[in-house]
Amino acid sequence: MKTLLIFLSTIFLLSCGSNVYVEKVDDDILARYKTFDWAYDSEEQKPTLNDIQITNLKKEVYAVLAEKGMRHDSIKPDVVIKADVLIERAIRERSDAVYSQPYSRTFYNRYSGRIVNVYYPSQFLGYDQNQYQVKEGTLTLSFFDSQTEKMVWQGWTVTNIGSNFTSSQLMSAARKILKKFS
Repeated sequence: MKTLLIFLSTIFLLSCGSNVYVEKVDDDILARYKTFDWAYDSEEQKPTLNDIQITNLKKEVYAVLAEKGMRHDSIKPDVVIKADVLIERAIRERSDAVYSQPYSRTFYNRYSGRIVNVYYPSQFLGYDQNQYQVKEGTLTLSFFDSQTEKMVWQGWTVTNIGSNFTSSQLMSAARKILKKFS
């Protein structure tokens, strides 16, 4: 019984995770890239992240790429990384099963002279459809060839967030995305 409970809770937790989507060029082309740097936006474009979040996101990206054998090179990188964050409201739908209330009745059986309790269990009545609003944060990491300025790899994930992306949510999303980088 305990094993079944652990198994079901593991499946539930895995199903709650966000999906990661990737688009890329051939793996042979990606294997050529050994160095990277961060793309710096102009001052006119105000990022949706603050300086602390950007610093933490960069540290996480640098650490994961170092684990994958790439190194940071700010002079002549093979690829340039750009991060985009989109925060928007979305409407989710939830279906909840609706059941009647169980009840019991007491009858007098005049043939046997006994009082009998009859239990009527709850019955399935249908589904109750509910809509609720959530905030979704989308983190997109794009890798561009520094020579041709063409995109060679892009990964993104969508996560339910509170009012804004926290640094820990960003770092977790970046790690999930970069797991798929090959």
